[in-house]
Amino acid sequence: MTSFTSNNKAPYTVLVEGNIGSGKTTFLNHFKQFQDVCLMTEPVENWRNLNGVNLLDLMYKNPDMWAMTFQNYVTLTMLKNHIKQTEKPVKLMERSIYSARYCFVEKMLSSGMIQPGMYHVLQEWYNFIYEHHKIQADLIVYLRTSPEVVYERMQERARSEESCVPYQYLKDLHELHENWLIHGHHYRPAQVLVLDANLDLDNINAEYQRSENSILRPIVIENTNQHSILASPKGNVGSGKTSLLNYLEKFEDVCVLKEDVEVWTNFHGFNLLDLKFKNPDYFNFPFQSIATLTRLRQHLKDTAKPIKVMERSLISARHCFVKAQRMLNLLHEGMYYVLEEWYDYIDEYHKIQCDLIIYIQTNPEIAFKRIKERGRKEEIQISLDYLKTIHKLHENVFVDDTERLPAEVVVIDGNVDESDLLEEYKKIEKRIFNLRIN
Repeated sequence: MTSFTSNNKAPYTVLVEGNIGSGKTTFLNHFKQFQDVCLMTEPVENWRNLNGVNLLDLMYKNPDMWAMTFQNYVTLTMLKNHIKQTEKPVKLMERSIYSARYCFVEKMLSSGMIQPGMYHVLQEWYNFIYEHHKIQADLIVYLRTSPEVVYERMQERARSEESCVPYQYLKDLHELHENWLIHGHHYRPAQVLVLDANLDLDNINAEYQRSENSILRPIVIENTNQHSILASPKGNVGSGKTSLLNYLEKFEDVCVLKEDVEVWTNFHGFNLLDLKFKNPDYFNFPFQSIATLTRLRQHLKDTAKPIKVMERSLISARHCFVKAQRMLNLLHEGMYYVLEEWYDYIDEYHKIQCDLIIYIQTNPEIAFKRIKERGRKEEIQISLDYLKTIHKLHENVFVDDTERLPAEVVVIDGNVDESDLLEEYKKIEKRIFNLRIN
């Protein structure tokens, strides 16, 4: 084994890019001889088996339904590879979040595999990742191949998921890689080293050796963060959360963040909330994905005010609303598992501040009556059974504490009419400001 040493704290990161069948795995295997190199292969096995669901296979067989879900999960698994720590001074990654965005997602959009609303949901996630994570990239190795060569290789290796991949798909991916890495149509985070990957195994070693001097040199990076008091009202649809927030807005020391309904109902011209109810098979996942992201942004939003009050949170999104979608068969099993993986990522990598939970406890029948009276078009299709499921899950989480909540829960009666709610709100007012003093 060849070895070298370094005192640097963060790895010199090399992104190995190329078309399907360009020889990325073979290239990474060449660097196994260097014991100080951390090799991060593409997490294909995760895509083939997410709690028993083969998302890669589903994406190829039914792209209209599964391409968005698959690519969203690819984004998460690639992000985990990017931010995974290693003691080794050099890190080689097979593909990256950049090629996912600039090659594969662009191909999905142009071919109609994903609709524009789904595309923009993915773009929002990429923007969030760039804002909140340092995506280290010091060198890009582009294994440049012709579409004809990779098509022949793909036929020879005969992976079951790739059996329906046509030559045109590889040709289009080749052009997207060329546009990004050769012509610079998209952002390139590092210098590009181009290798001729059309060569056969007998001759490719010389190309690999040519890259060694560029790859074997490490560097250093760093990072920081901070937080404030957060009270978060929870409750069913129609429980009166907005009314409570309107009451708290009069206090100048309170930052009130209402649910981003306007974002969901006009997301780059698409009403994802409406589409989610009308066509859940195709649009429930994109909606839940952007709802997760908008709530995460609110959790992480800085404020100069000492108190921040959020309408709903990732806790209720995960354990009440997303779980209800799965229970009612409005969300496919594989899509549910992808969302769960995102929630696990958030729990691991982001500090979600929570000092007090306000649960507005409301009977489903009363909540149902209220949503009928307010007449929002996106809520027309909400049934009483749906509200009963959501209510039961809220009770499990915020009364029975089945999920080991991170903060105290204050329960207020959301069944009373608006005039009687004032007394309930005053109790909350005292509790929130006492929390600030303590």
